[in-house]
Amino acid sequence: MKARLHLIRIEFDYIRKMAGIFFLQNAHTLHPSPSNPDSLIDAIDNWHADLANLAGNDSGGVFKPLSDWPEMRPFNGRPYANVALAGDAYQQQWRGTCLNWDIAAIRNGILAKPREMKVAEVDSVPGIDAPAWDAVPEAVLKERGGMPFANAKTILKVLRDKDALYVQSAPPSVQTGVDSTNHQPAALHDDQR
Repeated sequence: MKARLHLIRIEFDYIRKMAGIFFLQNAHTLHPSPSNPDSLIDAIDNWHADLANLAGNDSGGVFKPLSDWPEMRPFNGRPYANVALAGDAYQQQWRGTCLNWDIAAIRNGILAKPREMKVAEVDSVPGIDAPAWDAVPEAVLKERGGMPFANAKTILKVLRDKDALYVQSAPPSVQTGVDSTNHQPAALHDDQR
């Protein structure tokens, strides 16, 4: 009975710690600050360290049999990569989640690097096909160093005039930036800022 409870505890801790990671990620998403990601990064590291320990520090292999129940392996003997959610299986998109962030790059300061976007000025409201958009450089939203913070990479183009900011936004496969209600680029006016 103790061996069975040991196995259940391992799998319960796996789910409990994963839920904690997503809780911390939501907290960071809602209130981003330089100190928020520290607990999230530590939780991700600890979750992966627990899995590595169960696998005998062999991230390419399978989990070790339990010492008190040698016939049984944690997670029903599934490969390490499946349990660590390192890939994208059918209807599952785990690779793009915080579970697979490059923690070493984050600890080395990739998120601390400043980001800025230069915004060109126009004299009048640019239409969706205005030549002014052709000269605007593309910027990527929610991605730093190849690490997405959203499931879809989003490309932005931004222009401004004295009253508004005009934004074209689309995933890489759709570069229209059309507002479906009035077929114009979205604009933020002074009363909306």
